[in-house]
Amino acid sequence: IPDRTFDGLTPSQQMIYALRLPKLFVQDMWREAAKRILREMQSLHGHSDVFLCAHTVFHHQVTREFFCPVDLSLLKKWAPDVVVTLIDDIEHCSDRLKASGQMLSASTYAYSGMDGVNNAINNMRLLFDWRAIDMIAAERLAADMGVPHFCFAVKHSAETLASLLYRRRRPKFYIS
Repeated sequence: IPDRTFDGLTPSQQMIYALRLPKLFVQDMWREAAKRILREMQSLHGHSDVFLCAHTVFHHQVTREFFCPVDLSLLKKWAPDVVVTLIDDIEHCSDRLKASGQMLSASTYAYSGMDGVNNAINNMRLLFDWRAIDMIAAERLAADMGVPHFCFAVKHSAETLASLLYRRRRPKFYIS
């Protein structure tokens, strides 16, 4: 992408634009970003914890399909010791994505009358599917790397997450 393509766009608008590009191009962009981050992480050698925050599954804005841009071979170079999927309530995800400039905003979908009802139902189904597919993809990545996977609700306390990640005792149970 030319360097000036995203000039004047908000980060959300940049993401929506990027997710209209061919999936292979998005995967290449993910790979290049991952390589850049990996180089930066190598300079942190000896420091304690490094957290990589990323989506495992994207929703393509043209084809309306889910895809995973993650390159497992690059992810393995990070040698993570755990994968955590953070989940939020679907209605909160919906509210964020319906905000102005987001992928489900009123400029994209009608939210009044019968069209509004249909769009609201379809968008909620999309979000439920997306969350399920994202969790499955994260579980698969964790299994492929031989590390544990935890699914954690963002509404729970940071202390609970820290305990889950840093206590080395076995077995661990997190039931919500």
